[in-house]
Parts: sequence; structure tokens; C-alpha cells
Amino acid sequence: MAEPQPAVRDRARRDYHAAAHRHIHGANLSFHAVRYLAAGGFAPVSHDEDVALVRAFETNAEPIAWAADLPVITSARRDARAPKGFATYLTSLQAQITAPPAELPSSVNGQLELPVGGHENCP
Repeated sequence: MAEPQPAVRDRARRDYHAAAHRHIHGANLSFHAVRYLAAGGFAPVSHDEDVALVRAFETNAEPIAWAADLPVITSARRDARAPKGFATYLTSLQAQITAPPAELPSSVNGQLELPVGGHENCP
């Protein structure tokens, strides 16, 4: 697996920490089995099953701790298994950083434009 380019890694770290922490990724979820079952488990959807589960916890008024001080190290792979998962985010970030300035979308303006539904709270 290729390591991300330093510019991609640094941009992802900077932009991820610039926003209020409300990131939802399966790699950083922890929950009690009884609450998981009460929420209906992971929904049979093509993507964002982790987001759907957290939304179900919220609907059930389950307490949720958003802990930015407990980082999770996850893969930097860009060979996506989930069509709108973290690998897709990294691929789009790589494209934004490496594209010639004329090809960058005008909406970027120093912000990340994320096409991934589960990561809507990322900057």
C-alpha cells in the first residue's frame, strides 16, 4: 500500500482538526451490543452504514461521546471498498492537491469539498 503524499496527509490532518469533531467512521465506533441491537444494527445500505447507526442511536436518545482526544489510526488506502467511504475522501483530496490550479473547482477556496455522504461534517 502506498503512503499518502505528505501534502495530502498534512492537508487531511489540518482540515480534519479545524472543524468541530463530529466525524463518523466505522473505525472509531464503540457501543454496547444491547444498544446496537436496539438501534437495529448496521443497515443493509451501499454506504454510510456507520452514519445510519449513529443516527439510530441519536433517535433512541442514546448518549454519544464525541472524543477528539482519542484518535484512531486507520488505513490511508485509496482502493475503496465502500463507494463513499474514507478512501474516496482521500482520493478526492489527492486530486484537489495535485490538480493544476486551473482545474480546481472554484468552490474549493482552501476548503475540502467532500463527495462522501457519511463525512458531511468534515470541513
